[in-house]
Amino acid sequence: MSTKKYGDKQEGESWKILTHSKLLSATGEFDVESIQFLNLASCEIEDISALGNCLNLVRLDLRKNEISILNPLRNLKLLTTLNLSANRISNIDALASLEMVSDLNLSGNLIGSFERVQCLKSIDTLQKLRFYDSINKLSNPICHNISYEDKIMKILPSLVMLDGMKLKGGGSELFRICADLDKQIKNAHESVNTAHHSEYCDCGCCGDEQYDDETTFGPVEERAIPGSWLMPGYFSLPTKNNKEDYATSEFKETLDECRRINNAAKEHVSSLTK
Repeated sequence: MSTKKYGDKQEGESWKILTHSKLLSATGEFDVESIQFLNLASCEIEDISALGNCLNLVRLDLRKNEISILNPLRNLKLLTTLNLSANRISNIDALASLEMVSDLNLSGNLIGSFERVQCLKSIDTLQKLRFYDSINKLSNPICHNISYEDKIMKILPSLVMLDGMKLKGGGSELFRICADLDKQIKNAHESVNTAHHSEYCDCGCCGDEQYDDETTFGPVEERAIPGSWLMPGYFSLPTKNNKEDYATSEFKETLDECRRINNAAKEHVSSLTK
C-alpha cells in the first residue's frame, strides 16, 4: 500500500504520459492493482490512462498537472479522496461513476457551466466539494456567478462542506456568519473602489456589470500555483488518533478564518477613517 510520490525526473525523461512502469517504479509495487494511496502532484502529467487499472486506489492527489481528460478515472470505484485542483479540466462527467468519493477538490480548473456539475448528483457519498480555494487563489468560471453557492447547494443538497465552508452539522452556523461577514467586507471594499474610480472615469459603463443566473464563462488562462490541499501525513495509514487530530485541525481552521476576517474588518474600518 504505497503513498510514494514520483521522485526527481531523469534527464530526457518525459512525464507527460503516465505509464504502468512509472507507477510501479515510483511506488515499489509489483502490480498497479496493489496501489491504494498515490500522490502525483506537480508532475506535468497530461495523460492519466494508466490510472484506469489502479482499481484499488483509495486516495489520489493529481494537483497541479496538465490534465484535461478524466475518462480513465471511471474505473476507480473505491476512490474516496480525489484532488484535481490546478489542472485544465472543463468536463467532469467521468466522475459520476466514482460512487465512494467523499472529498473532491476541483478548484483551479475551467468548469464554466452548472450543467457540468449535475453529474455529481449520482455520488451519494460526496460530502466535501471545492471549486474555489481562497487561500491558494484557485477558482473556476462558475464561481463568478452571483448565484454560485445557491445553485451548487440546490444541485447537491447533501453536501456538508463547500469551498471549505461547513454547511451542516456542528459549527456550520459559525462558518456561515464568517462567510457573510467576509462577503460584506468585500462588497464594501468594491463599493469604495468603484465610487473612487467613477469620479475619474467617463466611459459610462462603470458599475453596470452584472452576472445573471444563466451566465457562463470561458477558459481561465492563468492559474495560480496551489499549496498543499491535504494536510501533511494525509496519505499515511490511519491511526486511532485521526479523529481527534481532525477535530482539532477543524477548530484551528475556524479560528484562523475568524482572525482573518477580523483583521480584514479592522483594515476596512481604518481605511474609511483616513
